[in-house]
Amino acid sequence: MRQKIYHFCLMFLFAAGLLACNDPVQPSRAYLPTENNEPAALEKAFRPAGSRPIINVEVEDGNTFLVPQPKVPTWSGDLWPQAWADDGYVYAANGDGFGFGWVIADMKVSRLVGAPPDLYGEPIPGAWGRRLGEIWSNEPPHYNRKPTGLICVKGVLYLFYQNLKDTRSDDPFTEAPTASVSWSDDHGSTWQWNPGAPLFADYQFTTGFFLDDGQCRQYARDEFVYVYGIDYNWRGTEDFRSTRLYLARVPEDAIPDRDRWEFYAGRRLNGKPRWTADLAAKRPVLIDNADYHGYGGVSQGSVVFIPALRRYLYATWSWTAWIFWEAPEPWGPWTRVGVKSWGEREWDAAYHGGYPTIVPSKFLAADGLSGWIVSSINTTFDNYFYRYCMRRIRLEAAGDE
Repeated sequence: MRQKIYHFCLMFLFAAGLLACNDPVQPSRAYLPTENNEPAALEKAFRPAGSRPIINVEVEDGNTFLVPQPKVPTWSGDLWPQAWADDGYVYAANGDGFGFGWVIADMKVSRLVGAPPDLYGEPIPGAWGRRLGEIWSNEPPHYNRKPTGLICVKGVLYLFYQNLKDTRSDDPFTEAPTASVSWSDDHGSTWQWNPGAPLFADYQFTTGFFLDDGQCRQYARDEFVYVYGIDYNWRGTEDFRSTRLYLARVPEDAIPDRDRWEFYAGRRLNGKPRWTADLAAKRPVLIDNADYHGYGGVSQGSVVFIPALRRYLYATWSWTAWIFWEAPEPWGPWTRVGVKSWGEREWDAAYHGGYPTIVPSKFLAADGLSGWIVSSINTTFDNYFYRYCMRRIRLEAAGDE
């Protein structure tokens, strides 16, 4: 009898060993059903000690603070990925505009000083256009540079930018075939990049934005920089529904080195993430198949770590909605916790959406329950909101009274 038990135990251990060696990966899908947005369901997620899941997000109906641009008030630009740097300033990049100076360019980097309602912008001489990065192809259809991500790492600024179809093409802003990273070790005055080839090509991971984990990575969870990515284009269109968000990590001292990048490839049975150097083997950390009035809801936005709650917030958008997701770790599991519809009535000065959706870590309240969200609008309101526009964002977390 003892011998049978002994052999059974050996067979069990052998099978367990095979299972571990094969290392099956569990798919990671975003939680879409409404019932999973309740606190009880959120408590069952992978919850770090002391974290408080976000259960609701609300934003103001319209922009309530506009960063002044005294030189060219209504054409500062859009996109505005940003980084809270070691010198205390916020550095922000805009597309197609004057930024806070006199020079118009497809891409610029500026410096923001203060906080709302006393926030203002300053131009950085020379930080624009071809001094920031490369256009890898001038063949029709034409492309230009667009900023999608910005981060400060050990005092160095890193700018993730893409080549996007421009207005000289028949269908502008609808595809981004290449992307790369530039960096500055003098707070934006001069920039360099690897000129031989883009960091990413073939429409794969060509919209990238860095995890915002505080002032110069004050709340970094480890030695890796985390970068969220979208394939093909920076947002969805009527012909292309963007539904998948990907995640990469790279050692903080090797961001320009493509060979050092790894991509999320699913979960192990123990819940830990699996990483691969093979871009083709990447798996999404979030899948959102919801229909937002004919558009997908995964777009260039922002992911910010909220230290008071110990949670991550992804702010994204479609043309008719802003969508908010939360998670206990950079790779999830992600839960949708808020949708702000912009299709209830015609837009006016008090009710309007915008793009993208940037939640800067510097402007979060100490309790993590409020802050500001940055967006812009073009083609409407005589381009009055085609600049650095802000409105308040409010969060509700599990355990709030």
